[in-house]
Amino acid sequence: MLLIVCFACNKVVDVELPDYDAEIAVEMYLEDGDFLKCLVSESVPYTSSTIQKSLNAAEVIFSDGLTSDTLRPERIEDWEAARWYNYASPRRFIADSTRTYTLTVSDGKRKMSATTRLSQRMVRIDSLVCRPEKDNKDMFAVGLMIKDPPAEGDYYRFLITKRMNDYSSDVTDFYVPDVSFNGEEYSFFSDAVYKRNDTLLVRVYSLAADHYNFLQTVNNSRRANFNPFVQPSPLQSNIAGGLGIFTILRYDQRRIVIR
Repeated sequence: MLLIVCFACNKVVDVELPDYDAEIAVEMYLEDGDFLKCLVSESVPYTSSTIQKSLNAAEVIFSDGLTSDTLRPERIEDWEAARWYNYASPRRFIADSTRTYTLTVSDGKRKMSATTRLSQRMVRIDSLVCRPEKDNKDMFAVGLMIKDPPAEGDYYRFLITKRMNDYSSDVTDFYVPDVSFNGEEYSFFSDAVYKRNDTLLVRVYSLAADHYNFLQTVNNSRRANFNPFVQPSPLQSNIAGGLGIFTILRYDQRRIVIR
């Protein structure tokens, strides 16, 4: 009876999906002293086999409120950060908290824009600690401590890794607001997965609120993609007329050798 029921319930259903309107997607991270670089791509439908569709015939303009620069098509591969960009300018970015920075991207049919400011407070690493595992003295955990400023509204990304492009470091790469430790000391330890003479990179990013929201919704969207019981998570972007993020990066960085 069970076999009869199973075979009797098989039915092929054709689902007619609505037309998909592709959007311009942008990632541009401004770092003090670094040259301007931007990734411009196009969003693709969920059923597409294409992972990323670059947009190489767009007008990309960056402005600091006084002068404007047109970024030219150029492939930049940043192996250290595991990122790549397809537009760049030799101009060096100089961070100024009094200015509003603007990005506009147009491909003739669509246009997007975004603004950002240097709004986040810089929070530095107070101390680093190496701690041997209790049951294995040859394996070590690495910890860091910061002092959160007294006013609420700070957002952080903590990163402990051997290399920026080490994707196995996901467990020591996370984002958190200061809601639970506002104005207090905050410490974080990695798992005991490191050995003697390992050289580690430790970073604490001070994130803008819209950058934190973007990262959180990207992670939520990835998790929902592999779980049929989770509601889809829309991206929170600071791009008007498109998707992505345009922000200034601020971080304190240390390197530590385990002895």
